[in-house]
Amino acid sequence: MAYDQSYRPVYNVLAMSYYDLPYYLKPCFLHLGNFPENYEIYAKKLYRMWIAEGIIASPIDRTLGKISLEQKAQYCLNELVEKYMVQVKKVGSKGRIKTCCLHNLIREVCLDIGKEENFICMMDLNQTNQNEPLLELNKRLRRLAIYIGEKANASLPKFLFKKASKIRSLLFFFDQDYEQLHCSRLRSVCNEFQLLRVLDLNGYNIKGSLPKEIKNLIYLRFLSLNRTRVTKVSSSIGYLGFLETLDLRVFHVVVTLPNVLWKLRQLKHLYFPSREVSTKQGYVIKRGEMMRLDGLQYLETLKNVDMDRVEFEGLNELKNMRKLTISRVSKKKNLDPFLKSSSIKHLSLEIDGSIVSENPEILSNCHPLHRLVINNGIHGPLRLEMFPKNLLRIELFNCEVGNDPMLVFERLPRLENLKLENCYGGTEMECSAGGFTKLTELAIINLSNLREWKVGAGALPNLKSIFILSSSNLVLPDVLPRDVEIYCNPCVKGIERYNWRCPYNLEQSE
Repeated sequence: MAYDQSYRPVYNVLAMSYYDLPYYLKPCFLHLGNFPENYEIYAKKLYRMWIAEGIIASPIDRTLGKISLEQKAQYCLNELVEKYMVQVKKVGSKGRIKTCCLHNLIREVCLDIGKEENFICMMDLNQTNQNEPLLELNKRLRRLAIYIGEKANASLPKFLFKKASKIRSLLFFFDQDYEQLHCSRLRSVCNEFQLLRVLDLNGYNIKGSLPKEIKNLIYLRFLSLNRTRVTKVSSSIGYLGFLETLDLRVFHVVVTLPNVLWKLRQLKHLYFPSREVSTKQGYVIKRGEMMRLDGLQYLETLKNVDMDRVEFEGLNELKNMRKLTISRVSKKKNLDPFLKSSSIKHLSLEIDGSIVSENPEILSNCHPLHRLVINNGIHGPLRLEMFPKNLLRIELFNCEVGNDPMLVFERLPRLENLKLENCYGGTEMECSAGGFTKLTELAIINLSNLREWKVGAGALPNLKSIFILSSSNLVLPDVLPRDVEIYCNPCVKGIERYNWRCPYNLEQSE
């Protein structure tokens, strides 16, 4: 974005603000110039990129003492926010920054200084005629961000491999849909950019097998296949001995994974694809094998691990685990060690309801449990003692709850997100006065018998959105927060009281 001369005084002040930054904040700030205009940046991903590139190095700080690298990265981002160099977009439940962005004018300052200091370079494949001279001016280039729009040729130009062969970081960003490419196009990246520490393919519309040449990137510390359509990962990924973050969350495909991840001894953050039956998304390994994870002694984050596909003994040995998301737990014996773990600080579970029905208080003292998904198996009334008080999110599917779930869940003091799907056959539900003080999102799906919803005074004060699907008999109360957003299909009675628009109702669409 180009600004007219009237903004020049503001620009100059912002530039001076950069030069006044402490030395350790300057590379953190310049790194943000990699991201497109108005791009919402996930803080945790940013921290791990900073660490992978060595921008955040020593865990020992004179003012902070001995802290982890990620804690130091978090501190640096907070400092940039306090100095008004970075804007916060979303905040997590503990008050920590979840996403952030740069103001457009601050981003201009960031880009200009970053290019001047050969810190970053952007390449827009919509404007290929401008790219070659741009790269000629940056022979010491170490970081490259590539923007691919709808009309762009998503293939990397050949001159890029000659001009930028020493880059340490390669990021891709996409505006809209474009032609799908085969993974073989990545061979040149693996062969020519062998000094890479960060490779982010997030959203790159590539299909097929990740090439075996990935083993050439021996210095790689951060690899993301998030939202790609990679269907097979080569076993040569086991040669990436320095890898710290591996994101395998492919999009709407089933990816075949090699049973070599246990070789990645430095791995700290591992993300498996989530299992989505409706979109045929997930992961498989060689028939008859169970995924080994033993030996990953530094692993701190493990997401979407399927207990039916992972060796339980190896998983139980990971003593540095801090954040764990487990899906498809059907046996109590597979659950016990994680409920008793002293190292896990954030636990997310998807379990069979029969475990809770047969052991009603098994979860009650599991304080790290923040997200709970219960599918099938609950037949009868819910009781408050079934759930720990620290729960932030509950999803209840395909159960036969014998009492109003609202009267139970409203007493969980930290609950922010509640999803009820095909789990309650009653005609009434009630939110008592002063209940659900933290709830921001509510989903009501396939509760076809539900007709009346009573809401007491002061209940649901922070509710921001309601999603209602296949619950057409429901009548909305007239005391919900006025700024709440409602999405429903079909529309429910009472919505007209608030003059709310129902995006999914074809009769109201323009």
